[in-house]
Amino acid sequence: MLEARPSALGTRHSAGPIDRPRKVLRQRILEAARSPSAGEWRSVGVITPGAYIGLALKVFYRMLLLLIRHAQAAQRDDGQFPDDSIRPLVPKGRKTQGRMSRRLRRLGLVPTSILSSPWKRAWQTAGILARETGLGKKQRTQCPALATEPRLEAIAEAVGAHGPDDIVALVGHEPWMSELASQLLSGSPTRLAIDFPKSGVLGIEAETVGAASGRLKFFLVP
Repeated sequence: MLEARPSALGTRHSAGPIDRPRKVLRQRILEAARSPSAGEWRSVGVITPGAYIGLALKVFYRMLLLLIRHAQAAQRDDGQFPDDSIRPLVPKGRKTQGRMSRRLRRLGLVPTSILSSPWKRAWQTAGILARETGLGKKQRTQCPALATEPRLEAIAEAVGAHGPDDIVALVGHEPWMSELASQLLSGSPTRLAIDFPKSGVLGIEAETVGAASGRLKFFLVP
């Protein structure tokens, strides 16, 4: 994203004419947007037959967050699974997650990093995502902040710095993933009611992990 403000508009110059100045200025704006130093003001401009047309630009990089609910897991059973965090995926859930992960790859939505709740069903979901998109399991990282009510500060710290093309996958549980999406999109964890199915993928474009900082891009369901 670019933030712009006038820079020396109307300053006179004696230089000769330049063909199609607006096209040249647009090209220089695009070049500034591709520059690696985000967050810094810089000036771009073009000399017209009688004036300097310019803008001061500030470039902000937007990342894509993939909010993913874990795949179908074994039913709650206090005898078999006294700790709810150890419930594993069932074969049907693995199959569905594999299909959804391959769908992301076909769409060009391959994560650059995967953060996952350490709970077994989410961690296994993250493993399938990493394998089927070609990222590799070594690129998944446990994120305890995704195994509890969402705190944006903790999740932002886990996500860390990002580049202009980064796709960060966040794998977690309901109702926390819906609450996280609602916070990113509206600023409140309860303002939006989201029917978030298992293995669903909600894509949010954002400059930072902050309240009302995101924009919904897509919602993929099995």
